Amino acid sequence: MTSAGMYEQFSTGTNRAGTEPPVSSATDAAVQSQPVDDRSTAERTPADLATEELARLLSRERLLLELLLFKLVTLRQMLASGEVRFLAWASDEVERAIDKVRKAELARALAVNELAAAAGRSDADFTLGRLVESAPEPWASIFADHRQGFSRLSAEINEALAATRRLAASGSAAVTDMLERLTGAAPEPQFAGASTYGPGAQWETSAPAARWSTRL
Repeated sequence: MTSAGMYEQFSTGTNRAGTEPPVSSATDAAVQSQPVDDRSTAERTPADLATEELARLLSRERLLLELLLFKLVTLRQMLASGEVRFLAWASDEVERAIDKVRKAELARALAVNELAAAAGRSDADFTLGRLVESAPEPWASIFADHRQGFSRLSAEINEALAATRRLAASGSAAVTDMLERLTGAAPEPQFAGASTYGPGAQWETSAPAARWSTRL
């Protein structure tokens, strides 16, 4: 995960009904399908390659957050409709989605370390906000799109968590326990993306295992 090499194409997978969440934006599709920089590898600097890899990993991370949101909405709908038979499966799917997000966050943090090393600067200089301000085009526009997308997803996941928690409190101890493991025991769970992906967020690589805490 620490190299600037190619990663295999990410697949969002399917739910038990066989449907797939859509790609979240044109930028996601473009970054994953082909390099933005059309120069040969020999013509690009280590910083160029690290920047391209970071953009690719951010696109993947957004898709994983979309998948997490999809799983949370599915769980919420099951709770609302009283479909208790499949709640254990739906809870497991949420936990799997969370595990994928955590792994993507780690890969992204390592990519930031590589970019900082290639540029001879501190990791603190490579928040999304600073990249939007300092990166050349087309990277500035790509990073701006990611910043906006992460902020939106953070708000949507917080909303889905809160709604799911309220529904689970009325009768599903298993789902409540799962949510507490992921968010803590607060009455209104907060996805750490509020600080991870929102305005003014920072990148940090150390975090308690039970929560989303890696910051952008």
